[in-house]
Amino acid sequence: IAKILAFENLFETLFDIIEEVSRTGGEGAGGMSPLARSDSLDDDGPNVEDMVVVHDCLHLINNMLKENSSNQSYFRETGCIPRLNPLIDMKGLSLDRPGESISMSPQETRNLQLAVHCVSLLVSGSSVDAEKNKTLCANRGILKAVIRLTFSPVAMGQARLQMLGFNTLLALVHAHDDNKQLLGTVPAVVDGSNRPRSALIAAFDTMSRSQSAAVRAASFRLVREWVISEGSIPSVRFLKALAARDATQPDAMVTLADLVKTTLLG
Repeated sequence: IAKILAFENLFETLFDIIEEVSRTGGEGAGGMSPLARSDSLDDDGPNVEDMVVVHDCLHLINNMLKENSSNQSYFRETGCIPRLNPLIDMKGLSLDRPGESISMSPQETRNLQLAVHCVSLLVSGSSVDAEKNKTLCANRGILKAVIRLTFSPVAMGQARLQMLGFNTLLALVHAHDDNKQLLGTVPAVVDGSNRPRSALIAAFDTMSRSQSAAVRAASFRLVREWVISEGSIPSVRFLKALAARDATQPDAMVTLADLVKTTLLG
């Protein structure tokens, strides 16, 4: 049934509905995703009906993609993957007070999780289709969007959402050298400091500082995937970047780099 629905253009129809709801509802301040507008901070807010419609559309898309390689290929071939980008991109989001998280209603959070989960379904594994989806996600800015979301103040206050972000990044870079390089160079801003660093170093910082054990574990798996190559050789570039993070304490950073090698290489 899912294949029949896909070939009846249901993917395109569902995205048309989502985009129409986003247009009529309007975007929130700061360039936030239409799924995470700050003008509705509880389930009684003015956009709750729109958010429920978006949720139902994304839930159906997830169900049609889950464990269905044919639908995943069709999703890519019909140009639907780039339409996920504006649903998760936190570009332009800023905080008035550094270190403070942004609250969202439970419905808005569920919508963001469903949108990110769509990406995760498309890029999980090492199949030929997953490889194509990973490349397309990088080329169309979705990898960067997931990075921005994972380290955004929105995810800062939502451990489950941040964990999903790290797990999706792990799937995006697994067995994909080009995406690993992007992870090591794309800037990310954490803890409201407005000091950009590579997403890889930001993940390492999260691994050592997050209050959530689940988030620390998810960020550890991402760092480990990047640092360890197929031959179990530590990445010299990562260790240099880590050491360069605080040039005023070179001895301490060398010790930390050795600790990372020991921890990750067992």
